[in-house]
Formats: sequence, C-alpha cells, structure tokens
Amino acid sequence: MMFPYERVKLLNQLELSIYKYIIAHPVEVEGMTIRQLAKKSHVSPTTILRFLHKMDFDGYSEFKYALKRQQKMQTEQPKQQRNVPMSQFFDQVNDAHFLDKIQ
Repeated sequence: MMFPYERVKLLNQLELSIYKYIIAHPVEVEGMTIRQLAKKSHVSPTTILRFLHKMDFDGYSEFKYALKRQQKMQTEQPKQQRNVPMSQFFDQVNDAHFLDKIQ
C-alpha cells in the first residue's frame, strides 16, 4: 500500500489535499511533473516533497515509480482482491489494543 493509514492520519491540511488529489487522479498524476502536481493540488513543490517524505518516499521519482507499479498491479489483479485497504482496516480494528480502547 502506497499510503499507510497510520501516516495519512498524521497529515496536515495541505498534505491532505495532495493525498486526496493523488487518490482521485492516479493515472493523471503518473505523467505529471512535481510542479504540475503542485499547481493542480494548490500547494508548493516543497510541500509535495514534505508529503512524500512523510509517506516514506525519498523523492518524487521514487513516488512516481511506486505509483506506476501500483497502477499496473491493480489492473492485473482480479477485482475480488482489490479490497486490501478495507481488509487492512478490519485487521487494525480487530486487535486487542483497539478493543481495549473501545471498552
């Protein structure tokens, strides 16, 4: 998974706008430069780099490679296996620590 939930929940408002744009337009982002992505998501290129570092990418090139790889994997996988984020969520809420918090 490119954007782990634990890291996404720590994003500030600007970084969250980048995340939302990438999730909504992954194919379009594959062909964008960092400046184009910055313009489309209404932030600076530096903010994009900070966001990528928080998501554990070394830079924009590494992110674009991972995005292309994820897009390729999603098109090759059967549709039944695409619910990984949902299964990851249920795995997280079924652990003892989470259940203790609820109680």
